[in-house]
Amino acid sequence: MCLPINLAVFCAPESMESLVIRGQTVILDRALARLFNVSIKVLKESVRRNRKRFPPDFVFQLTIEEVRALDVVKRSGLTSQRKHIRRRPYAFTEVGILMLSSVLKSERAIQANIQIIRAFIHHATKKHISQKRFSSASCAFCASLRL
Repeated sequence: MCLPINLAVFCAPESMESLVIRGQTVILDRALARLFNVSIKVLKESVRRNRKRFPPDFVFQLTIEEVRALDVVKRSGLTSQRKHIRRRPYAFTEVGILMLSSVLKSERAIQANIQIIRAFIHHATKKHISQKRFSSASCAFCASLRL
């Protein structure tokens, strides 16, 4: 890929809690809702309305067993007093978070998305100039997009 994206550079505070679930580093929907300054309901609606933009390697919903195993129940208030899970959270991978920033309409999400695009353009332009190639074929990522 042409652009090694590090989300922390763009918008995630260093204190953002990431977890490893199913072998992938993810951030849960509640933390991202706070980050992008939207409600969890709005975040989940955005994912549902744009389902084609979120394949399984971008976002997945935790199973009840995963929620219990990760002890998410105690940390995020996902359960009622009866200890049953009311809502299973979504887990977003790094690319899922980038996609989420493009579909949310909050000011914070818009600014994060603008920074991501600027960084991509800067990196891609710098790489093409340093290779003295200006065609999209010089970059495997750009070629895959058929730019």
